[in-house]
Amino acid sequence: MAWRSDLYEWNIHPPFAQTKGLLRARLLKLPREPEHIILVTAPAGYGKTTFMVQHYLAFKSAGYDVGWLSLDEPLRDGGDFASCLAYVSENATRQQTTPPRATTLGQNTSGKDILKTVLSPHAPVKRPLILYLDDFHLAESDETLALLNHVLETLPKHVFVVMASRTRPKLPLARLMSKGRLREITSQQLAFTNDEARSFLNNSIALDIAETLITRTEGWPAGLQLCRFMFELDSEDDAHAPHKRIIDMTRINGRLNGIADYLAEQVFESLDTTKQAFLLKTSVLDQISGDLANAITGRADGWQTLDWLKTHNLFLFSVDSEKSWFRYHHLFREFLLDRLRRHNPVMESDIHAVAARWLVDNRHYRDALRHAYATRDLAFLEQIAMECGGWRLTLDAGISIWRPLEDAMRNALDFYPTLQLARAHYLLHHGQIEHARYIFTILQDQLPQISGMDPAQTRVFIEIDCAITDLLISMLEDKFWSPERLNSLERRLESEPALDPRLRALAYDLLCWLYYWAGDFRQGAASGHIAARRSANMEAAFIEAYSHMGRGASLLAMARLDEALSSFDHAYHSASAAFGPNSAQAILPNVCKADVLLEWGRIDAAWELVAPIFDIIDNSVIWVDLVFTVYKVASVHRLQHYGLDSALSILEDGLALFSERMLPRLTSMLSLQMIDLMLWHGDVDRAQRKAETLGLLRLSNDSDPSLPERWLVAVPTLAVMARLSLELGDMDKARSLTIQFGKLVEEIGARRYQMEFHLLSASIACQSQDMAETKSEMKKAQEISAVTGQHIQYAMMKRLISPEILSSFHAQDGGPQEQPYVKKCIIPQPVILDSEISLLSPREVEAFVMLRDGLTSKEIARRMDISVNTAMGYRKSIYRKLNISSRSAIVAVARSL
Repeated sequence: MAWRSDLYEWNIHPPFAQTKGLLRARLLKLPREPEHIILVTAPAGYGKTTFMVQHYLAFKSAGYDVGWLSLDEPLRDGGDFASCLAYVSENATRQQTTPPRATTLGQNTSGKDILKTVLSPHAPVKRPLILYLDDFHLAESDETLALLNHVLETLPKHVFVVMASRTRPKLPLARLMSKGRLREITSQQLAFTNDEARSFLNNSIALDIAETLITRTEGWPAGLQLCRFMFELDSEDDAHAPHKRIIDMTRINGRLNGIADYLAEQVFESLDTTKQAFLLKTSVLDQISGDLANAITGRADGWQTLDWLKTHNLFLFSVDSEKSWFRYHHLFREFLLDRLRRHNPVMESDIHAVAARWLVDNRHYRDALRHAYATRDLAFLEQIAMECGGWRLTLDAGISIWRPLEDAMRNALDFYPTLQLARAHYLLHHGQIEHARYIFTILQDQLPQISGMDPAQTRVFIEIDCAITDLLISMLEDKFWSPERLNSLERRLESEPALDPRLRALAYDLLCWLYYWAGDFRQGAASGHIAARRSANMEAAFIEAYSHMGRGASLLAMARLDEALSSFDHAYHSASAAFGPNSAQAILPNVCKADVLLEWGRIDAAWELVAPIFDIIDNSVIWVDLVFTVYKVASVHRLQHYGLDSALSILEDGLALFSERMLPRLTSMLSLQMIDLMLWHGDVDRAQRKAETLGLLRLSNDSDPSLPERWLVAVPTLAVMARLSLELGDMDKARSLTIQFGKLVEEIGARRYQMEFHLLSASIACQSQDMAETKSEMKKAQEISAVTGQHIQYAMMKRLISPEILSSFHAQDGGPQEQPYVKKCIIPQPVILDSEISLLSPREVEAFVMLRDGLTSKEIARRMDISVNTAMGYRKSIYRKLNISSRSAIVAVARSL
């Protein structure tokens, strides 16, 4: 076949309009020996041609010989393809004015012979030649594949090929890769990185909006281009463009006109009706497998169709290493869903129901529930939830799977015991104890209706589930069960062989917490150990994490701080492995670890652990007692860095939250923390007024009826009031309360507070001028500190002991071993030059100053009149630009400037 310039002249020139795109510098690399081929495969709109043109121009300007061939359907003919490729190859290296040999060959010359004339592997070595083949999928045929395979197998050493296609060509790619001759660039590499996307958006869009665009488009260049165009139009058409952009964020989806039109024209409408129907039906699914697709479509070719979609790069991505589950690009899925809803709105609910049933049968319970929610059929949801294990699914999948129940059951009137129990557990984990008790009471009133349910075991299981739920609610209400009632539940758990064995491990976990709250720490630690061992054997990560935390809480109360920290580490690792390092289950052990670090005086390190939680604490799924720890750590950190008023403002926020959630015990504990900080800071008058408001000034001894029953409140109440009495000069009352404090600590074995007791005793002796007693009590405190590593109590109370006695004690006995714990507090901070602050925008500098002053993202949002998400976006940008990783680092940097 001879060269026909009338048909193919335009194919041999790159489309230079594509050079306007973002320069992909990280991808512009020349293939090296033995790698001779770069294959670029990606769906429409990923910038394949743009990358090819940039590669072409970069190496042409560097002195390489380059040849370009854009393929289309006419070139599916093998002869035409060979003729064009030979022409491009020879024309790229031709120095003389004579026409290329490919233009003079006869009509009957075969394709291989044509290519052999210019691409012979035996030709003398010349300058490197790079051949660019764009849009190969348009010319793919048996003939062109055979010829291209021949070319790739016989390439001379100086010739390289860079080719782009929407589909993976049916070539021996695996063999070429195994020999190191081929490198593939896919949509994953072509997708814009965060920095590339921001550069592409010209930094003209607010940071939080830009990050949303990047997330929604998954770095898809065409999607970002269309979104940028939309925002540019908004800016031109509206004088209040910034406000309009915030509103328009709701439009960034696959239904947006420009995106939908592009996907329809470039992708969807080019497919046959069978493929279109498959895409529309499976778009209802978050994740797809071949078998699930068969169930949804009623066909038997699910795996083959998915393989075809994957090969043809139709926005389908693997989600597991085995490549058995897939998902669509978010925008493509939204485009398909919108099309399905407009053409067949009833079908979506039916598909959700079929998917839920298949997923239950195949033990994908979490996904089954999600599809059951989408049917909006509570009776069907009750059935699916029961088959998934009800609230016990929390033990595998975490509590967040029940979040949609709040909306789904708000106006439900019928009896759904499985859903009501799950809803009660969800409310419990969000601190809404009274609401959970209300839901549970309604359920108990309806229990007689269960008697006729089938199967027969259903009533027994729901009754046991109700008993465990009642126990959990009672624990958080501080209304503990009697030992007889607990033993009765344990016997019933052991007598039901068909019962989920994890419930027995859960029972020990609950016993662990019960013993802790009751002040029996040895039994608490023992029960936690049993629960953790049993749950680990059953691979029940949820129970295992809570069991380790419960055991650690008892160990911490006994001042076995190293062991407690080890337990919390075990809890974190088991939760991270099962639910992810950023899950609620993994957050909780970090809060527990912060409590240990605080005891060691490592205030900044403790704050580093709770700081990520603090900004989301109102909505976080978190065990309510640990919310107190978060506020406690935050307030001590504020006191150390920003003063008393800043610390108290944090605690006021916590009091509002606890009052809203109706948690009286935690409200009391937080109020005591406020008095504690006032005394630590030396503001005795304010501490006295606060104590008077709480009615604590009347407290005289442990038999006083105003003393709380629970040690969690009684212990800090006695300690705080003893210190306040000491500050007010009421030595008799201070001595009496200190003695009662010591007795209670000794009685329950809470060795964590023994150091505080000895420091109180030393303070009283010091005020009484009894130096021998002062030094004796200080020595006891020192000995405890040396064993446990505790330091924070000494820092809080040393102002009550005169400097003269402290100086004498240091000289004679070595004093409290403070220096090692001070060293533990020192965290190396980065050094930032003044000039580097110029990297920040004016608004980021404003946020930087507020971060330095200790403000949270919520407070920054209020001060700057922006959303919390925007404030968090500024913080992330500051961290990134200044190459620092924490708030305490920002404080150190800001103060050094």
